[in-house]
Amino acid sequence: MKKLFIQSATLLFLGMGIISCSKEDMGTTSAEVINQNAVPVAVVKTVNSTYANASTIEYSVLAANSLYNADIKTATSSTSVVLNKEGKIKEKGVQITQAELPKTITDYLSVKYPSYTFDNAAKKVDSLIAVKGYRVDLTYNAEKYTNFFDANGGFLAEIKGMMGKPGNMGPGGMGMGPGKNGDKPAPAATITEAELPAAVKTAITGYTFKSGVLIVDKSGAKLYHVHVEKDGTVYNLTYDESGKLVEKSSENAKGADVTKATLTTLPDKIKTYLDANAKGWTLKEAISISKDGVIIHYHVVVTVGGNSQTYMFDKDLNLVTTPGKGPKDNQPLPNVVVTELTKDKIPSDVQTYLNTNYAGWTLDKAISITKDGTVLETEVFFSLSGKKYKSEFDGTNKFLSTKVL
Repeated sequence: MKKLFIQSATLLFLGMGIISCSKEDMGTTSAEVINQNAVPVAVVKTVNSTYANASTIEYSVLAANSLYNADIKTATSSTSVVLNKEGKIKEKGVQITQAELPKTITDYLSVKYPSYTFDNAAKKVDSLIAVKGYRVDLTYNAEKYTNFFDANGGFLAEIKGMMGKPGNMGPGGMGMGPGKNGDKPAPAATITEAELPAAVKTAITGYTFKSGVLIVDKSGAKLYHVHVEKDGTVYNLTYDESGKLVEKSSENAKGADVTKATLTTLPDKIKTYLDANAKGWTLKEAISISKDGVIIHYHVVVTVGGNSQTYMFDKDLNLVTTPGKGPKDNQPLPNVVVTELTKDKIPSDVQTYLNTNYAGWTLDKAISITKDGTVLETEVFFSLSGKKYKSEFDGTNKFLSTKVL
């Protein structure tokens, strides 16, 4: 039996809050090879007795004098096991096939990555073999993506382009086979708020910590993903070790919002544009459309010399133009309406999908978003197994996603 003893920053499974990340300015660290004496006898004893038929075992130190990882390969399977220093198994990552993934996950991936190539998948289980989550690695448009989901198939995060170390065994903490070119998917570990670097703790001051993950790429560079909440909005934030924010996204637990704007609340950049391009303008009507707590459009109608002119601005407050049409074409302000739905008013197709794939769900809130009388989207906020989720369906009631709040 081949046994390798490697001390790395951490090689656990996913955790509950990873988001999309970039690789800019992450810095590097390196893994240190250690001898067998660095692994407690109790850990080795448990692994050897539990997996007596293992052909290869790789040990890693996850947290000094606390948690250890064993990547185990047999003739028929790849498994990753996390143990404490007393040798007690805490959790396992077991390789699975694409067909074994929940339908909600495969549906989400098909929408997000049309015609993607499946690479690997694993499920995380605890010491009682209860499923705790899923990880899927895939290739789309020649890029590598890793997606993380919770036990109910709720989307947690996407990681683009991060790979682990070359080798023939499954990645630490995941128990999966290698990706293309023999690369393992980047190892990741669930972490508590107390385990965050001081710089990251400082950066999230004022937020309520929900969960966190440390992920390590093949060079040893570390990124910290935290799932936090503030004022009803859930944020997914990614930091490097120095506390520099690398990536940010948010999910508003209240859904889309349409707000009327006044001359006072209209952004200065829009006013400056109108001053230069619609001289003598007076505000007739304006609305902002927000989704997930972020304004995505402004629609503004002004009067110039007795004539109405309509303008649309994007999230960066830049003018959105339509070929062949301009403000003097007097385009009507779109009638965007957000309507709250009772359970009996949720489309039957949507209810059927939720009943089939999220048995036992309870409604928190549902909304329908229409534009000029046409349904654009239905959003359903629900609770299941003590967690909060938001499912989105398009105007034809096709499932788009379920995200953990």
